[in-house]
Amino acid sequence: MIKVSVILPCYNVAPYIGKCLDSLLAQTLTDIEIICVDDKSTDNTVSVVGEYMSRDNRIKLIHQPKNMGAGAARNTGRNVARGQYVSFIDPDDWVDENFYCELYRRACESDLDVVKAGMIHEYVETNETYVSRLNQLIKQNSMFFYGEHANAIYKLKFLNDNNIYYPTDVMTGQDAVFLSAIVLANPKMDVVDSVFYHYLANRPGSLDSKKLAHAKVLSRIRMLEYKTEYLSSAKFKDDTDQQIYIERHIFA
Repeated sequence: MIKVSVILPCYNVAPYIGKCLDSLLAQTLTDIEIICVDDKSTDNTVSVVGEYMSRDNRIKLIHQPKNMGAGAARNTGRNVARGQYVSFIDPDDWVDENFYCELYRRACESDLDVVKAGMIHEYVETNETYVSRLNQLIKQNSMFFYGEHANAIYKLKFLNDNNIYYPTDVMTGQDAVFLSAIVLANPKMDVVDSVFYHYLANRPGSLDSKKLAHAKVLSRIRMLEYKTEYLSSAKFKDDTDQQIYIERHIFA
């Protein structure tokens, strides 16, 4: 049985994806599949993935028919995933070797829908690191899960039952829309602080790049449209949940 399907949307990440795949192949939880979705890369990303596929048959490669963005690539991978849980990580990041073992173990203990790890931000330009404190807020209220979608596993049945996908018309911020839908579906959720996802921040050519500033503004407008639509039909269990959603998912 495949316990976790790890989905990587891949676009021009040849210099980075090897480190990501190395961390996945080193996982102590071996019952995983690794689904790489190529979004029409123009560098040698596909060749690098092909080399890793020859070493380990848990790695699969899917080709998008055209460049469609990370959200669409994640959805493509999710539609063929066979795992009990799915994980959506970025191919320029990497994870601790016990990452999926610890998350899956915690998920099975209480039949959880979502389990989130810690995150370390590693900045390319300055070599500085920052350990996120978001988990401390989530422990208080799951509505605080407004960021860091990549360092979690999600029960596939939960996503399917609630029809939760990444939007395909938002260039940046698909993850924020995805998480808004997640928290409003009232998941059984917990966090694990003992393992970490390593997020490579502000690398050249990524969607963090300032060169994409104008497109990111337009994307944020569309992202907020999704979130306000969710708000109009949401059923909150109390005023606190509603307040946190508005403050963190819309105004943050």
